Amino acid sequence: MLRIFIVAAKSKTFREASEILRISPQTVTRAIVDLERLFNEPLFHRDTRNNHITPFGSKLIEGAENLIFRVDEFFRSVAPAEVSKINGEVRIAIPSALGRRHFIDMLRPLFTQHPYIRIDVIISDADGIHTNEETDIGIRFGTFSDRRNIARVVGSASFQIVGTPELLERVGIPYSIDQLSALPVTGHFDRSTGKVQPWEFKSADMFSPSNPILLTNDPELQLEAILQGVAIGRLSNHLIDDHIQSGKIVTILEELTSDRSGVYVYRPYRAPTANRVKIVFEYLIDCLSNHKSFNN
Repeated sequence: MLRIFIVAAKSKTFREASEILRISPQTVTRAIVDLERLFNEPLFHRDTRNNHITPFGSKLIEGAENLIFRVDEFFRSVAPAEVSKINGEVRIAIPSALGRRHFIDMLRPLFTQHPYIRIDVIISDADGIHTNEETDIGIRFGTFSDRRNIARVVGSASFQIVGTPELLERVGIPYSIDQLSALPVTGHFDRSTGKVQPWEFKSADMFSPSNPILLTNDPELQLEAILQGVAIGRLSNHLIDDHIQSGKIVTILEELTSDRSGVYVYRPYRAPTANRVKIVFEYLIDCLSNHKSFNN
């Protein structure tokens, strides 16, 4: 009942909660009514469109989530260690900014520990949170407010504008956002919108590459063009930090760079959730939480 209550509290309606849990709306309603009788307190204010959690319900959910976590941890601790038998597909949605090679490097130890788990990767820059039937886990840069998911903030990312010293000596160092338009730059093409992603700055100003010398939705292709001195580009620090430290590239307009944004790992509330999904979820949280570029 507590699991149903937690999902219901994070959903707009009991019907939405039932779809997430893959049970009937009547089962959700019955569980909530049973809890209300048990505590002799209303947990929701109900109307024809939405359910609004009561103050007592808000207090209860904090303890309920902690209790469920402890119960899950207990069963994991006493379960037999049949790691080799954990198998099947786990579908992960990642933003292109994470980088294909970088993501594979992250997964390499997982493949060794769990050789029978199969990873299906979906690369997408869509603004929406991936909670459909095609996705088990998602990674997101930016903000996260979808309460239908279990989400963990694992760090923060920043995006820097960079170029090689040789290119900047040839074309000149820009000292303002306006000067970028006269320089060779890369552009990130967002296939979900059909537009080039703008470069954001602290001042809320934006630079939209109108005539990029290279247009792609692959940040690693942009990185290669930057390293070869073809263009200036804007990439996440986890892809460029090592190259900055080695001196191959330098940062530009660093004082105007936008603030760091959150990095999240999330998965939909589902009951039951396969062990392989929980294993990969916790593994990604651990990897990204300990990544130097996301936690400096």
